[in-house]
Amino acid sequence: TDPRYREVLSGIRRDHVARVTREIEKLQATGVAADDVNPAIAASALCAMVEGFGRHWYGRGEQDSASYDDATAVATLSTLWARGLGLTIDRSASTDAGEQS
Repeated sequence: TDPRYREVLSGIRRDHVARVTREIEKLQATGVAADDVNPAIAASALCAMVEGFGRHWYGRGEQDSASYDDATAVATLSTLWARGLGLTIDRSASTDAGEQS
């Protein structure tokens, strides 16, 4: 509720979304990501998905009663993120369950 914190958090989010937007644009330019997705909207939505999940998972204690662990949550969020951009995930390239392909 404090405007100072709201401003700081908004700045962090704005910078993060801008960074993700640029990365999506690079992926689209190289033909790796789908080009029918608006990079700025996708970045904003995907970041909000992860932020919201984290808020509930860690901030509101949902992980305490969940039937899955952090690694499963991260893998699922990563899959949703990649699929949302039209990326393919080569899970066989990973030698460690925690690595991203």
